[in-house]
Amino acid sequence: MAMAWRRAPVAAGAYYEADPSLLKSQVGWAFHHPYGPGRKPSPPRAAGWDHSVVGYIVPHGALFYSGPLAALAYADMAVHGRPSTIVFLSPNHTGLGHGVIVSPGGVWATPLGELIVDEDLVGRLAGGGVAVDALPHMFEHSVEVQLPFVQEIYGSSVRIVPVVIGAADREVLVELAGKLARIATAGGKGVVVVATTNLSQYLPPREARELDEKAVKAISTGDPSAIRKLAEEEPGSLCGANPLEVLLEYAARVAAARGCGVRVRLLGYRLSSELGAPGPLAVGYASFSIRLEGDACSDSGGGG
Repeated sequence: MAMAWRRAPVAAGAYYEADPSLLKSQVGWAFHHPYGPGRKPSPPRAAGWDHSVVGYIVPHGALFYSGPLAALAYADMAVHGRPSTIVFLSPNHTGLGHGVIVSPGGVWATPLGELIVDEDLVGRLAGGGVAVDALPHMFEHSVEVQLPFVQEIYGSSVRIVPVVIGAADREVLVELAGKLARIATAGGKGVVVVATTNLSQYLPPREARELDEKAVKAISTGDPSAIRKLAEEEPGSLCGANPLEVLLEYAARVAAARGCGVRVRLLGYRLSSELGAPGPLAVGYASFSIRLEGDACSDSGGGG
């Protein structure tokens, strides 16, 4: 019998603390930071997910810089319940693999423990233009730096599905969004989708803010075509443009299926230079929540 894949915490010691007690303190610092939520959220008492909340956008820098902005999203997530599965959409920084690639079944580890991959969802996403392969995930940090927040709030009670998205035709991105939307609207699972991206990359702070204003405006429209247009006109504006396009396409499809609108809300924005990063250049970090609007979208139970 083949052993299940175990994805090791390769970013530990570089992007976040490798010692479990120090990591818990680091996550607590992010939650209590004045640029973060200002407090650590209480774990939800029971399963059940608010289905009007479809997703989040979070940064994926080192926790000691982007952590407080990421914490804003996870604190908001805790308010809305306990999802059964979190699907993470991340860019491909390593260049390993091509297109849309889902993590195989098994577990992802951090110094705080292990999270189990939802193999049922992996199987439902796989096929067509969506591949399953461990290699592109082995050294990609974008999902791994999210997991300590998940573990601090939910322990090991939620499943995850990491998806790396590199260069891909729009048809494949739409295919992935469609599959996710069918899973979400079929009922029986409380699924939330989290896309990871940083904004401007290593620019002087004034230039970074100007570019980030364009990115925040495009994201806030909730229109996937606005992300595509921005990425074409300003290639340095988003490192996770494809994950964002998938998330917004997914939200639009779920909203259409339920007769709802989509609202994207900025939870917080800062430059790395405001969070203590050294040097004259800055990276933009922001978090957003994505919700469905309308009377038919006020479902706050079920799907655990």
